[in-house]
Amino acid sequence: MAVRSASRALGVTIAFALLMIASATSQQPPPPTIPSQTLPLKPLPDTPPPQTFRSGVELLTVDVQVVDKKGQPITGLKPEQFEVTIDGKKRQVVSLQLIDAATGTPHSSNPAPADPAGAPSGRPISAGNLYVLAIDQGSFRALNAQAAMHVVTEFIKRLSLNDYLGIVAFPQPGVIIDPTRERAPLTAAVNKVVGFTSLTQRPKYRFTLSDAIDVSARDRDALQQVVERNCQPNDLFCPKDIEMEMTSALSNLEAQAVRSLDGLRGVVEMMRTLEGRKTLILVSAGMPSGDRTGARLYLRTNASELGKKAAESGILLYTLHMNTSFLDAFSAEGIPVSETLMRETGVYARGLDLFNGTAGGALLEVNTGPDFAVDRVIRETSAYYLLAVKPEPADHDGKGHLINVKVSQRDSSVRSRKTMIFPKPTS
Repeated sequence: MAVRSASRALGVTIAFALLMIASATSQQPPPPTIPSQTLPLKPLPDTPPPQTFRSGVELLTVDVQVVDKKGQPITGLKPEQFEVTIDGKKRQVVSLQLIDAATGTPHSSNPAPADPAGAPSGRPISAGNLYVLAIDQGSFRALNAQAAMHVVTEFIKRLSLNDYLGIVAFPQPGVIIDPTRERAPLTAAVNKVVGFTSLTQRPKYRFTLSDAIDVSARDRDALQQVVERNCQPNDLFCPKDIEMEMTSALSNLEAQAVRSLDGLRGVVEMMRTLEGRKTLILVSAGMPSGDRTGARLYLRTNASELGKKAAESGILLYTLHMNTSFLDAFSAEGIPVSETLMRETGVYARGLDLFNGTAGGALLEVNTGPDFAVDRVIRETSAYYLLAVKPEPADHDGKGHLINVKVSQRDSSVRSRKTMIFPKPTS
């Protein structure tokens, strides 16, 4: 069962590759690729599609979540507490409604406006949220894939009867399930989530990921420290061998990051033409990106550009960073992990942070069990405000517009789509 999008079925090609990480003493050849696959979203009979907010000529409709520190939706807000800008220009908020996402009806704390003329026009709001769980199984070792499987299981448990959930695990081979209200195919998918990252061989030399990044940035002091740690004074070949092994380790990590970005790009493209409110939950053990300009593994631009595409696609984003460690693949035994743990954890989180930040999403760090993060996402998406906004003529052009929403409420966070399309008015 799938979700129907506007008047056409949605198809997208996602290119994936099988991730293989193995320490070696020489440069690895380019990773093999796997033929692309098409992810169709077929028409869904007898079930209305998730709501596409269409407004009339007079007012625009902007949806926004406002939550407190615990992720609980804040009720009782007034129109004057919101500031909305479209393409950087302020727009007046005329009225609002707080919608219960599970039922698609006004929340009991904020009834519908008494004057219908002050409410945004459009077809009735559909019940339920549309979620897509994107699982970067290339970032997990098989040993740690259980954490990702647990996220899927707990998410299914917490869905309302009206919620849609789709699952995409990448890189391929991975489970792909169209967004559906049926629970059986979702439950069956849990055990199909695996971890692709494997460790086949320990490094010959003792060095950390931080060492490798510093040496790739031509930091001679960093190289000298690694050489002194590993080489005999008269061993002329040892320093060169160390550099080759560190280069190989970084090449493998770059391959992992590129595969993660390619798979995630396919998911973003898949969701781009889905109308209305749509929430992407990215589950990943990390998207490694270096923290030194001029060093290897520096994927800042790639991650940021993909985040921008997610924002332009009107996606509400939550990123769950499952902080499982890959340090054993790049840190030698005998070197205290505490010396570089914070920095190397940051390297794995950096790509996710860049993607998430550019997309305007919420990044949740998961250091133990993921239950609290799943609970948080469900709480935050359980209700949202529909703001009736007075437009300018140029807003109703059927094109994407940058939206920014602020609220004058203490200790609150705003979650909103960064880009929205306001259809051309109909006669």
